[in-house]
Amino acid sequence: MLGSWVSGRTCRPRSAPTTGTEGACNAFAQQVAVAHALIGSGQARYVLAVQSSAQSRVLRQEDPFSAWFGDGATAVVLGPAPAGEGVLGLAHLTDGRFYGALVTGVPGKRWTDEGKNVLYLANPRMAREQFFAIVEHANPMLDRALAAAGLGRKDIGVIVTHQAAAWFGPAIQAIWDLPEARRTDTFAWASSLSGANLPMVMATGEREGTLRPGDVVATISGATGMTTTVMVMRWGRRSAIS
Repeated sequence: MLGSWVSGRTCRPRSAPTTGTEGACNAFAQQVAVAHALIGSGQARYVLAVQSSAQSRVLRQEDPFSAWFGDGATAVVLGPAPAGEGVLGLAHLTDGRFYGALVTGVPGKRWTDEGKNVLYLANPRMAREQFFAIVEHANPMLDRALAAAGLGRKDIGVIVTHQAAAWFGPAIQAIWDLPEARRTDTFAWASSLSGANLPMVMATGEREGTLRPGDVVATISGATGMTTTVMVMRWGRRSAIS
């Protein structure tokens, strides 16, 4: 169910329902979960999912973490896939303990108060703990997603991770104990594109030959708050992301 292949049929966007997900860095995975349910239940044939990051508008350049974020956008068309391809397993986690870690608002005030809204660490220690919590939950979440897919770790050929920091991808690969799995990293030149990270990594991996038809792919993304999602999918011949 994952791909940007579109048939030549005329679409009628004016009659299509429109909704949004407030998932921040986990937005794409949440979009996939919603699309998976809509398509699987017959309520939609195709779903256009758009992800964007315009972090420069709310960053303070004097904050050390400002270099972690970039601006960019991706778009994905999700539709029905042949049996055994597309999204095969999903695992979600929500942990509300970290709601006040990385926030957008007026520092020291309510976000509705007068002043410039910026992205800032309201609780630096909590933000650090949140990062580590995503990694700590990665193993049991992968097991749940693989169980739903009916696959094992030995089947995974490609890892696609959220690009939250330079160390995040290698840490996930190590904790999943998948040293032979291929992985594409875009953090060095794109920084973190929030909800657009996974589509950007997939598009880059396919273009560079890291991601190939038939590959079993495991993805992980996490967002402040926090929410985390692991997806297991089989990349099909029509799959592509742009």
